[in-house]
Amino acid sequence: MAVRNIVWFALLMLFLLPRALDVHRRRDTGERHVRLNLAILSLGALVVVALTVANRESLRDRVVTVLSAGALAAVRRAVAIHPRAPIWSASASADWILFDVPATRGRVVFDARFELLNRVAFVDISSFR
Repeated sequence: MAVRNIVWFALLMLFLLPRALDVHRRRDTGERHVRLNLAILSLGALVVVALTVANRESLRDRVVTVLSAGALAAVRRAVAIHPRAPIWSASASADWILFDVPATRGRVVFDARFELLNRVAFVDISSFR
């Protein structure tokens, strides 16, 4: 799931929600579809809550399957023993290491955030793999 793009949904809600809620304030301006607006608003809120709960559960399951407690403990020990050593990781777990062990910031040699790489680094990594 592209969770990073959820900000666009929030931006859309900035435009849609005030109009839907405006029905309760002004009833004298034109024809309003109060029940329809409230139904759409309720359905939207229900979908957001359901997706949030579903994403939370799948995210937790993915963290558990990608990085076991033993792997995270090994990374923490390595960081404590060798504070400047590089941390090598697969692309599937590099971001989770950064999330769970913030001390690895700037030290994960293979970081899965490809959008932060310049062209030369991206070509080097793709050639290496």
